Amino acid sequence: MREQDNLTLHKIKTMNTHNLKTDKLDLMGWIYSVQDVSIIETLKEIQKTAVLSSYEKSLKPMTQEELISRAEAANKAISNNETTSQEDLRNEIKNW
Repeated sequence: MREQDNLTLHKIKTMNTHNLKTDKLDLMGWIYSVQDVSIIETLKEIQKTAVLSSYEKSLKPMTQEELISRAEAANKAISNNETTSQEDLRNEIKNW
């Protein structure tokens, strides 16, 4: 890749970053001034969908080996009495 091409790519990335920051600030200012509850509700739904989508993208399926290993570890914890009963957990939560 030529130096000119590298400079062009750098400029595009810098402009996109600048535009993104500017766009975010513009949106924040606009959102702050919005008085229509339905618009705010719509924005909250968009946010919820974006957060969920981002979370789902971070998930990866467990392999069969991982599943078996986790099940074996859970069985071992049960056998060694290394668990907490629901009642004990409820009592513990009361002290949080």
